Amino acid sequence: MSDIFREVDEDVRTEQYARLWKRFAPFVYLAAALIILGTAGYKGYSYWQQGLSEKAGQTFLEAIELSQAGKHEQARKQLETLQDATGGYPMLAQMRIAAEYSVEGKAEDAIAELNKIAANGDYPTVYRQLANIRAAYLMLDTASTDELKTKLSSELSTGNALHFSAQEVIALSQYKAEKYQDAQKTLTKVVEDATAPSDIVGRARLYLELINSKIGSKT
Repeated sequence: MSDIFREVDEDVRTEQYARLWKRFAPFVYLAAALIILGTAGYKGYSYWQQGLSEKAGQTFLEAIELSQAGKHEQARKQLETLQDATGGYPMLAQMRIAAEYSVEGKAEDAIAELNKIAANGDYPTVYRQLANIRAAYLMLDTASTDELKTKLSSELSTGNALHFSAQEVIALSQYKAEKYQDAQKTLTKVVEDATAPSDIVGRARLYLELINSKIGSKT
C-alpha cells in the first residue's frame, strides 16, 4: 500500500511541476534572452567606447605633432574637435589649447582657457587646481600679489597638494613688485619645509640667492 501512495504522490508532484513550468516558462525564456542581450549590448558598447577612445587619442597625437611643427593654430583647431570626446581627452585638449595660446604669446586667451578648466566641476579637483596654478603664472605680469593670493586661496592652504607651487607663484609676484623682503620670507618658508618638493626647493634657493644679492641675507 505504501508503494501505491508513493507513486500517487510522485504523480501529483510531477503534474504540479508541469503546470508550474507551463505557467512560468515564458518568463524564464524572457529572462534568459534579456541576459544574453544585455551581455551582448555591454560588449558592443565597450567596443564602441574603445574605438572612440582610440580615435580621440590619435587626434590628440596629431595635434601634438602639428604643435611641434610650429603650426599652433592648426593644432588648436584639431584639439577643439575633442571637446565632446570620450574619457579624459576633453580636459587634456583644453590644457593643451591653453599651452598653444601661451606659446603664441596670447596670454589672455590661455588664461581664459585655464580658468574654464578650473571652474569645471566635472574635472578632478587636482587638475582644476593645476589649471588655476598655471593661469596664475600667466597672470604674474598683470595681477597684483593680493589678486593672486585670492585666486590661489585654495591652493595656498596648508596640506594642499599644490601648496608649494602656489607659494612659488606668490614669491615671484612679490619679487616682480620689488617687495624683496616679502619674497624672501615666502621663499625661506619653502626652503625650510621638509615636505616641500625638491624641484621647488631648488628653484626657491636660486631665487633667494638673487634676492640676497640685492638686499642681503635674512637676519
